Amino acid sequence: MFQGPPGAGKTALLARLVSEAEAVGWRCVEIDPQALAEPDVMAQSLGNAYVQRRGESVDADAMFVKSGLDKTIAGTRTVGGILRDCLSRRARLVLILDEAQHLGDPMSQVRAESLRDALKSIMNGHTGRKTVLLMGGLGHTWDAMRKRGASRLEDDCVRNLGRVSDKTAGLILSDWLDDVGCEPEHRSVWLQTLCALGDNYPQHLILCAKAARTQFDRRGSSPTPTAIQAVQEDVERRKQRSYGDRTKGIHSDSVVALGMLIGAWGRGADYSSNTLIDALSVNVAQTLMTGRECFDTMLARGVLAERDEGGSYCIPIPSMERHLLAKTLALAVTEPSAARVLWDGVVEVVMLRRGRIDVEHRKQIEDLLAPSQGLPAGNGEHELGR
Repeated sequence: MFQGPPGAGKTALLARLVSEAEAVGWRCVEIDPQALAEPDVMAQSLGNAYVQRRGESVDADAMFVKSGLDKTIAGTRTVGGILRDCLSRRARLVLILDEAQHLGDPMSQVRAESLRDALKSIMNGHTGRKTVLLMGGLGHTWDAMRKRGASRLEDDCVRNLGRVSDKTAGLILSDWLDDVGCEPEHRSVWLQTLCALGDNYPQHLILCAKAARTQFDRRGSSPTPTAIQAVQEDVERRKQRSYGDRTKGIHSDSVVALGMLIGAWGRGADYSSNTLIDALSVNVAQTLMTGRECFDTMLARGVLAERDEGGSYCIPIPSMERHLLAKTLALAVTEPSAARVLWDGVVEVVMLRRGRIDVEHRKQIEDLLAPSQGLPAGNGEHELGR
């Protein structure tokens, strides 16, 4: 199972794995969560018509027969049974479920029990057939699996996707520059420029490629200062639009509170879920979302991401941290009284959880808040919040 924030490359990775599996003789079938909950949907996904009771007329499923389904399955009431009925003993099947976080969506009790039994049967190898379930989803996919009774997975079965290595980012952008015909003498400058903008994050590498291609199509690939600035500004606009989409619908107090947590704790930090929920519970006015609901929503949208080893969470992209900090500083300028309430609340959380406040960003925020409050900006790490 692969899970991670939007734009981390899950769908592309699933497609690559499907291609490799098919090349060595495995049959690959795309399914949705309904196929794991309802035997008839799984049968149809595998290319078979389905009737609930043996003896029913095949005409009842004539539309499936006419669609090219060449076998009718009757009387099988479990998804595991469908796999046994539809597949030969020598079959090798990969079931591909993208957007697997939807396994946790509300469903009827009967369907929920069927889905739980199907997951248990596949994961424990009880189908009697060589069946692999390959899933990709957002950062809360494993939580969705737990809700459906999947209490454990074998070691190394879950991968949290996020940023790629410097080497991989360079190879991706280098291949792309070749594809668009960037002049050889210009490649090294553009490669350095785009790598600095991409945050090693798949979605941002694509944004960089789109912005640079627009520039190349209009004015060629010569890396003049004007051209580089134009691409940098275009990428930044695209990033801000992306971050705005991710936080849409989340109360602005909670977004700013997360930015203040970054400022109080320091950039690039790992946080426990309790720390994040406590910080996101700090607000100026009564909000519609609890701290826990904000945490879950931010995790689902990729504002937050779980670390590979589990148990801790981070802001997955450096430029997203900068975006959230900018929100914090903007509120300190435009609404200093509201910002002071949020800041004091977040500082209390950090002092409780960590016992000290980051010096650099604390001073930035305090310097903006101090004039309106008639308070001096503090100097020592341990004075604030005491």
